[in-house]
Amino acid sequence: MTSRTAYLLFSLATIFVASLFSATPALANFEYSPIVAELTTTGKTSFLLTKVSSHDEADIPVIVRIFERTMTSKGEEVRTPTTDLTVFPTQFILPARGQKFLKVVWKGPADIPFEKSFRILVEHAPVDLNARKQGAASIRMMT
Repeated sequence: MTSRTAYLLFSLATIFVASLFSATPALANFEYSPIVAELTTTGKTSFLLTKVSSHDEADIPVIVRIFERTMTSKGEEVRTPTTDLTVFPTQFILPARGQKFLKVVWKGPADIPFEKSFRILVEHAPVDLNARKQGAASIRMMT
């Protein structure tokens, strides 16, 4: 059996997530690219470098998750957590007006019976960066 293609369907440019449980901005201004990519299960094309870019004046806490994507007979998307693909890093602080590169790697079997689709969600994490700065710890050394 030959290796097949695993398709990554990246969500449309940017995923905006409002945080109801923190004082962080409701919408983070960032984008993720590429939107669509094609990977094989073996060789040089079994991984991909992607980019998250900030258009915001403040740092943005980000979380990244990967799901296998299937469709129901009614055309509804079903997302299932997967270990066939991994991404690194999965959590990070995106600097103001900065960018971060992510590595997406195929970890599933070399031979798959059919093409697979995946969705990578890049979301504004529910973390209040200002609270972290205010409650900073200090260490005093006694000599």
